[in-house]
Amino acid sequence: MAKKHDIQEEEIDLGTLFSQIGALFSKFFNFLGQLFTTLFRGLILLLLFIKKHFVKLSITAVTGAVVGFFVNIFVPEKYHYDMIVSPNYDAAYQMNERVQYYNQLIKNEDSVRLSKLFQIDFEDANSLTEFEMRRQEEKRDIIEAYNTFLEDKDSLTKVEISFEDFADEDFSFFDSKYYAFRISLKKEQLKRNIQKDLLADLENNPHLQNERTLTLERLTEKEKNLRKTIYDIDSLRATYQKVALLAAQNTPNVGTAIDIVDSKKANDNDIRLFGVYKDAYRNLDTLLLKKQKLQDIYRVITPLKPLGIAKTRVVEKKTVLVSLIFIGLMLLYILLKELNNYLDSYTKES
Repeated sequence: MAKKHDIQEEEIDLGTLFSQIGALFSKFFNFLGQLFTTLFRGLILLLLFIKKHFVKLSITAVTGAVVGFFVNIFVPEKYHYDMIVSPNYDAAYQMNERVQYYNQLIKNEDSVRLSKLFQIDFEDANSLTEFEMRRQEEKRDIIEAYNTFLEDKDSLTKVEISFEDFADEDFSFFDSKYYAFRISLKKEQLKRNIQKDLLADLENNPHLQNERTLTLERLTEKEKNLRKTIYDIDSLRATYQKVALLAAQNTPNVGTAIDIVDSKKANDNDIRLFGVYKDAYRNLDTLLLKKQKLQDIYRVITPLKPLGIAKTRVVEKKTVLVSLIFIGLMLLYILLKELNNYLDSYTKES
């Protein structure tokens, strides 16, 4: 009887569970049905709104496109050159300062100084409209900057400042590895490429030049020491090999225990020297790569192109942009008018 009673209770529990699951599914499908109904109703209202005001919106769009077409004729298209650089020796600060200086010259319409700086004529100098410095960081650059930041910090600081906090607040504009140096102008092409003169002006800083000189001198001294170490290891290994070869030639077929130990010791020393040689050679390769990267204050990743690039995105074209502005203003007018009619009818009913 007890077993029968337990089975009946289990059947009741399962029945309740299935009933609850069914109710959940029913509520879910009812929610989906209401959602689709609401979306469909909203779509119908939108279509009715467009149908009601289709003529007004069409005339506004065409008018905006025509106005944008004439604006495009009288206002010349803007072009830009981009140069991707990787600054060394904290030279991003210098680049930012020079960008502000160039823009001030443009603002003052000082084409004389601009022409002298970049060795261009007055026509090209007057065509310059803006200089810009854009950060080109990736997540790995932020991670590297975060690791560098933590190197000389205590354990408490490491716990208090998380990577998310550092990325949001402590990753400065000047911590990026790469920057896009953008030059905007009114014409498609300058008569000469100004990259060489631009870099010469950016690098014309005694502090940066002195920093580069000292850094390269230190790296050159390390390179000499590593090359000498590699040479000494080669010489010592050659000596060990000669000794081992002579020992092998002078030793009879059955050598003494001392000869065997000396031969094994020479081989062990040669193996250890080979490991040291590999490490030294690897360090030299890393050093040469670092020295190559630090040769220039600004390492050019992507040079300036021969031709400027026009803004080609559809929303930036003046015909489309002005048309969208006109449509937006017309929609605002219609909505305000509908609101006013509703308020008038509400007042009358009250």
